[in-house]
Amino acid sequence: MSETSLTVEQIIAAVNQLELEKLTMLNKHLSKLRRERMRELTKQVRQRTAHITETEIENAVHQAIVEVRKGQP
Repeated sequence: MSETSLTVEQIIAAVNQLELEKLTMLNKHLSKLRRERMRELTKQVRQRTAHITETEIENAVHQAIVEVRKGQP
């Protein structure tokens, strides 16, 4: 193998390594953004549903069951 082709292979390997590192960083950043967004959405759901009591949930489930049995989903 000539010195020139080895140099080309080294350059290609270095570029591939840089691409891999770049993709790894982007993936970590996206994962962080996903976690933050999920936390935000969870917080919003808790805020929006905080006033709903267990009895109201039971009544809504019961009403849904009744409607499905009547054939009126």
